[in-house]
Amino acid sequence: YPNTAGTSGNVLTSDGTNWTSATPSGGSFFIPGNSSLTAFADSTTYNLVIFGSGAVSASSAGTRTYIPKACTLTVFYGFATRTGTASTESITVAIRLNDTSNTNITTSLNIGHATSTEFSNTGLGLSLAQGDFIDVIVIVPSMATNPTNVAWRYTIGFN
Repeated sequence: YPNTAGTSGNVLTSDGTNWTSATPSGGSFFIPGNSSLTAFADSTTYNLVIFGSGAVSASSAGTRTYIPKACTLTVFYGFATRTGTASTESITVAIRLNDTSNTNITTSLNIGHATSTEFSNTGLGLSLAQGDFIDVIVIVPSMATNPTNVAWRYTIGFN
C-alpha cells in the first residue's frame, strides 16, 4: 500500500498493478426513490420518499433527504404507474428545497391516458449547499376525478 493509505479522507484505487491513495474527486451521483399513493386528496401537497421506498406523507418530516456536500441537482427521471382510477387533469411534481422554494420537474403530469406515464427534467441546475435538504413533492389541484393507486419511481441526478 502507498504511504498515504492511512490519510483521512483518501480512497485507495488500483490499476491492477499499482495502488494509489488520493482524495476522491467530485463526480455525478444518483439517488433513487420509490413511493406509493392510494388516493389523492384535492388541493394537497404530498412528499414522496427519496432514497428508499414507502408511502407518501403530507409532511416533509419523514421524507427529507439531506445533502452531504455542495453539489448541483441536474436531472430528474421518473414515472408514475397507475392501477386504479384514471384522471386527465395535470399534476405538478417538484423538488422542494429546505421547505421554502420549489423547482418544478413538470407542471403537466397527466396519469389518465396510460397505466405508466414517464416524466423528466434534464435542465434543472439547482445549486445545493452541504446541509440543505430536499423533498420530491406532488402538488395536486382540485380535481373532478382523483386518480387512485399510483406508484412513483424516480432517479435524481447530481453533479
